[in-house]
Amino acid sequence: STLPNSLLGGQPVGKVIQKGDYTPLSLSAYEGNAAWVKRGDWEALEDVISREFPPGSEGRRLVLYGGVGMGKTTAVEKVIWDWTTGTSLQHYTLLMRVPVWELATLEAKAESLQSMLGRIYTHISTEILTDALQRPQSLLLVLDGLEQLQHLLCTPSSSSICDVQEEATGSVLLYSLLHGSLLAEASMLITSREPVQSLRCFEVVGFSQTQRRTFFQQFFGDGGQAERHFRQCEQVLGVYEQCFRPAFCWTLCNVFKTQLESKNTPPETLTHLLCTITHMLLQNQKMHAEQTKAFVTSLGKLPDQFGKTSSGLESFLHHPVLSSFLCISGDVTSPDTTFSFLSPVMHEFLLAASFYLDQSVQEISDKRSDLYYTFLAGLSDSVQCKPIEDYVGKFDESRISAFSQWLVGRGSRVLQDDDVTKHYCVFRLLQHARNSSLVKESINKCLLKPWCYDSMQEPECAALSYVVSCVGEMEHINLYRADLTGEQAEKLIPALRLSKSIG
Repeated sequence: STLPNSLLGGQPVGKVIQKGDYTPLSLSAYEGNAAWVKRGDWEALEDVISREFPPGSEGRRLVLYGGVGMGKTTAVEKVIWDWTTGTSLQHYTLLMRVPVWELATLEAKAESLQSMLGRIYTHISTEILTDALQRPQSLLLVLDGLEQLQHLLCTPSSSSICDVQEEATGSVLLYSLLHGSLLAEASMLITSREPVQSLRCFEVVGFSQTQRRTFFQQFFGDGGQAERHFRQCEQVLGVYEQCFRPAFCWTLCNVFKTQLESKNTPPETLTHLLCTITHMLLQNQKMHAEQTKAFVTSLGKLPDQFGKTSSGLESFLHHPVLSSFLCISGDVTSPDTTFSFLSPVMHEFLLAASFYLDQSVQEISDKRSDLYYTFLAGLSDSVQCKPIEDYVGKFDESRISAFSQWLVGRGSRVLQDDDVTKHYCVFRLLQHARNSSLVKESINKCLLKPWCYDSMQEPECAALSYVVSCVGEMEHINLYRADLTGEQAEKLIPALRLSKSIG
C-alpha cells in the first residue's frame, strides 16, 4: 500500500480514487497460461476484470502480479470502489477483502474463516455473512499482497479444509482458498509480486504512453502545460524506460513541479533525477554529513526485502528518514518487522551510490541489473551527482577512476563481439556518463566496425549518435533491414551526418 505524502510511494490510494484521479492500467496475460490471450497483448484492467468475472461464472481465481509501484493495490481498490458504487460486478452480492496480515497471524492459533471474517467485518450481520458463505457463487473475495504470505504457501496438498466453520491455521486456510477446497464456487481476485503457477495470471505492466499522458493531464491540470511537461519528462535521458511504473510517474511529476516552482532547472538524466529526489528526501532530516553518508551506504547494501536484524540500520530505526525510502511492515521495535524499498529504481540507485561511498566494495560486479550500471555511469559525472554530494560529501575520486577503467575495458571487449545488443549497452552507459573523453578512450574509431544495427529503438539510436558525435566520425553505418520509425530516424541524424557511408 502507498503511504501519505510519500514522494516515492505515491498518492494515498483512497485519495486517488475518490477524487477521480485514477488512471487505468494495462495488463498482459502470463505466458504460463494455456489460454487464448496471447503474451504481449496489452489490455485495459477494466476489460480484463469484466471478461474474467462475467455474470454466471463461479470459482474464478485471478492473479494480478507485478513489481513494487506498478499499481496493483490501487487497481484492486478501484475494482472495489466500482462494485461499491454500483458501476461493475453487480452480480456479486458481497465483495470482501481477506486481509493478508490476519492469515499471517493464524500460525500460532487456529480459527475458522467464518469466525475471522465476522471478527473483521463487525458491520456485517451474522445472518448476512452466513448467507453469503452458504451461497459462495455470489461472493467475490479480494486478497491483496500474496507475497507477504510466501511462507504459508509451502503447505502440503493434504492439508486442506472444505468447511468455513472448521478451525485451521493461516497456511491451511490460504491453501484451501487458493486451490478451491474451501469456497470452491466463490471467486477470488489476488495480487502478488510473482505469478502463481496453478492460477490464471495477468501481469500488471503499468502505463501505456496514452495512459501516461492521461496521468500527466490529471496531475498538472491545464492541457497545454501538461503536454509540455509530458514531452519534457519523456526527453530526460533514461526516464522514458521507467515511465511505465505509475509510482515512478507520480514521483517524476512531483519533482518537475517542485523544480519549476522554485525556478530550478529540471533534471536532464535519470541519474540526475534520482540525485534530486534523494536531495529532496534528505534536506529536512537534520543529519550531519557523516550520518547521512552512513545511512545512504547502509541502504545501498540491502536486498529488496529484509528483516530488522539483518538491516544494519539499527541507529536509524526511530529516525523519520527511514519511512521516506522504505515501507515498514510492523513495529520497528519488533524482531518480526520487515522492510522493503518503496521504489525499485531508488534501490538500484542507492546500490550504485554506495559503490562511490563505501571503500569495502572492491569490485564492480558483472551480475547486476542494467539500471545499476546506468546509475554507476551517471554518478561518475560531477554535474549529475552534485545534489546528493551536497549531503553525503564528495564521491571518492579513486572509485570514479575505477569505474572509468571498468567501462573502458568493457567497451574494448564488447565492441569486438558481434552481439550488437551488448554494443547498445556500452553506448548507453557512455551516454549516461556524459564524458566525451571517456567515449574516446573506450571506443577507438577502428572498433566502430560496420555491424548491422537493425534492431534499435529510440534510446539506442540516441546513444549511437552520442558516441559517434564524441568520436567525430564513423566509417560506415549499416542499417540493412532496419525498419526505422520517424522518431528513431530523427535520433540517428547526428550519426548519419558523421558516417562516411550508409548501407
